[in-house]
Amino acid sequence: TDVVTLLKQTGQPMAVTDIKAFLPGAAPAIAALLKKRVLSESSFTVFRRPEYGSRREDVPELTAETVIRAYWGFKPGKEPLARPSDEAWAKYVGVWHFSEASGSARDSSVNGYHTTDGGGTVSNLDAKVGLSRNVNKTSLATSVSNLANTGNKKPLTTVSKFTASGWMLSTLDIGVGSNAKWPQMMRNKNVWSDGNGWFTGYEGTSIKFNAVGSGSTRTIPDLPTSVYNNWVYLTIVYDGATTTIYEDGALVGSYAINTVNGNTSYVLRFGQDLTGRIDEFRIQDGVQSAVYAAADYATQTDPDFLTYGRPRNTAPTILIVQ
Repeated sequence: TDVVTLLKQTGQPMAVTDIKAFLPGAAPAIAALLKKRVLSESSFTVFRRPEYGSRREDVPELTAETVIRAYWGFKPGKEPLARPSDEAWAKYVGVWHFSEASGSARDSSVNGYHTTDGGGTVSNLDAKVGLSRNVNKTSLATSVSNLANTGNKKPLTTVSKFTASGWMLSTLDIGVGSNAKWPQMMRNKNVWSDGNGWFTGYEGTSIKFNAVGSGSTRTIPDLPTSVYNNWVYLTIVYDGATTTIYEDGALVGSYAINTVNGNTSYVLRFGQDLTGRIDEFRIQDGVQSAVYAAADYATQTDPDFLTYGRPRNTAPTILIVQ
């Protein structure tokens, strides 16, 4: 008998100790079968000791589109029904990963604010999460009618207290020589003095950041890290009276800003006048704290959170990934 036959005969999860009772040195045997491709392909199987209360699950192979959900607290036979694909972003107005090969950037929230043009090209050059979008002054936009659609769960134009965040990198030193002076992050107004709308972006240099509210109210603080040839993660919180800015999860400051109202006559635009790349843009309904801003940044920069390595056999667990 070999490991494959043993597993087929039982038809049930087996603890590592059980396998070792039948086959001393099971880990090397399993490793050898994997190398010879005897075990079935596209398997992700975990064996644990019974005292850990764990179970074995087989799931499809891991790809860029794979979604794995884990739920705790459900009794056997009472597992939850399938969840909608947008549940992870339910509190968000929009989430753009910029991981498409080309064309429109998809909004992963339930609102469907997909960009209506395909500005820029996909880039895997040191992208922060997955792929990024190489903008090069070809900004992305959503449609005007879609922003004001009352059928959306969270119409962007009715949100006045929100948190916007995303990665930016400029391959030009902003404002130097003929380089663009005002590359932007997100924009929902035509000119900075419009009565409604808001925008965020850089102001004249690679360290001055501009957050604009309704009317002509704005703030232009200096940021600790230059966006020139550096990925920086920007978080801007509008609470109706002030704007709080974070860079790389750290507080820059809070500033008085008039209440922000969505602009129904102008699109939501990303990366206007930027020569560089953008990644992971998000708009969340509601005001987030300093703790949230730091954690949000950490989850996108911690290698242990973003990646998985080669399978390892360690007692009391054997993890088989193929």
